[in-house]
Amino acid sequence: MVNYLDAKILTVEDDNNLRKTLMKILIREGFCVASVSNGQEALELLELQKFDIIITDYKMPVLGGEEWVRKLNELQGKNKILLLSAFLEEAKVVEDEVGDSISKPFKRKELINKIFSLLKKNNFQGRDGGNTSSVD
Repeated sequence: MVNYLDAKILTVEDDNNLRKTLMKILIREGFCVASVSNGQEALELLELQKFDIIITDYKMPVLGGEEWVRKLNELQGKNKILLLSAFLEEAKVVEDEVGDSISKPFKRKELINKIFSLLKKNNFQGRDGGNTSSVD
């Protein structure tokens, strides 16, 4: 069985408090997590390591929005992208460029279930085996 908690997740969020909250949630769930504050920082990190899921804000001051999402899709593929935004209506222009989206504010259970769903779409194989995880 695949252990989805072996997944490496990158969060890209310009709001410092929300970035910390995302980190806490994901670390408590057992994921390996890295976090940056904008698309440019994310690109620099993506040159150094691979991630199984990228959770990204849409509106950010440095490399955000449509340009960022399209660039991320080219580099990672849409099923690795979970768009997190209070502006999902505005982000409709890129809905075909992402694997899934979630509106701010979000519920922890919804976030985790969307991550598991994307990992399954990507045929994530895990790193060490183990049991399949889910949120009740």
